[in-house]
Amino acid sequence: MARRTTMRTPGLLLLALVVTACGSGPGGPGSASSPQPDPEREQEYAAVGTVLDAGRGPELCLGGVADSYPPQCGGPAVAGWSWRSVEHESASGVRWGEYAVTGTWDGETLTLTDSPRRARADDYPAPASDGSDFGTPCRVPRGGWAPAPPDGWQDAGFQRALLLAEQVDGVGQVWGDDGARDGFEGGAGDPERLVLNVTVTGDAAAREAAARTLRAAYDGDVCVSRADHSRRDLEAVAQEIRERDDLGVLVSGTGAHVDLEVVHDDGTLQDELDATYGDGVVRVTSALRPVG
Repeated sequence: MARRTTMRTPGLLLLALVVTACGSGPGGPGSASSPQPDPEREQEYAAVGTVLDAGRGPELCLGGVADSYPPQCGGPAVAGWSWRSVEHESASGVRWGEYAVTGTWDGETLTLTDSPRRARADDYPAPASDGSDFGTPCRVPRGGWAPAPPDGWQDAGFQRALLLAEQVDGVGQVWGDDGARDGFEGGAGDPERLVLNVTVTGDAAAREAAARTLRAAYDGDVCVSRADHSRRDLEAVAQEIRERDDLGVLVSGTGAHVDLEVVHDDGTLQDELDATYGDGVVRVTSALRPVG
């Protein structure tokens, strides 16, 4: 994967855009006017996470939280917080809880502009999809898919093929399709089929060579399709990004591309990474989501 070295200069955080005003207008006194921008009002952001105070003041934990008692985590400072106004847990001098919060962001601190409340399940954003449904993109063979082996996911040939797939040159993703879209977990009972799916970079000849190698180990169905990027290349990109200390990375991982969650991005970081690695190689998600 060729790497582009063009970089873009990070932009400034944009101020919020819209308020609704009432007053005199073309329709006469008291008629509603068109919404007018208010340059004095800062953009507000919403987030959901654990707020924890271990003696340094309240922090919004947007990444991982250690499963201890009391829990341990860290994150941006939260200004305007009062533990007296919210239900919370406490132990060993630590106070914490999971909350939905709204506030302005200056790059280091979230300053509350609304009262926090206990988080609900529907406050958490749905996980972003990488576009993979972990089905089988190959055509159904004449006569249909072969039945799954008696041992299903534990079939020795299937397990050998999985190991071989990880060693294929240019391998991207590897998964099994048992008809239930359960990935490597497998469905309850006997799956209706068990298709070994592998994506690889390269041309049709490279894909056919990989398919022959895998079919020699596994008697069931094999589907080898095209990968835009190899796992090795994506993991190298992810590692390079993780080594930067200026991004506020919360979570990173690879699949069909590099998934990157950061505390805040207004599109500037996404543009920079697109220019550096190519469009779609890295997908940035901001934990702080603009309101309005």
